[in-house]
Amino acid sequence: MHDFLDALSRCEADRNDQKAKRDFVRAFAEFQFCMHGGSKCAICHAHVRHVLPVVSERADQVVREFECLCTRCFESERAVAKKLFVKLGDATIHFEADGKITFEQPAPASLRRTPPTRP
Repeated sequence: MHDFLDALSRCEADRNDQKAKRDFVRAFAEFQFCMHGGSKCAICHAHVRHVLPVVSERADQVVREFECLCTRCFESERAVAKKLFVKLGDATIHFEADGKITFEQPAPASLRRTPPTRP
């Protein structure tokens, strides 16, 4: 829990720090494992500690969605995919074929709670 809160704090302090964002994703996945346990890889059924949904877009425009992938299957899918997306709530990590990794996250204003409208 301490690692998760520390990573969240560093990520909030500097929203452009890519290392802090990667650390936050890792810490969140580890926190989820502690709370809910792991799962099985959608391809080879090996145990997966960090359960994060993965979407793969291949060069032939085939899109495949996985509940989670083990490291080996993730890297295999990354090698054959044009783009790979890992979803974490509203945030998305994009893995491009050229090795580029980018983060897409909602604007802070869209995360604020709005009071319910009354009829």
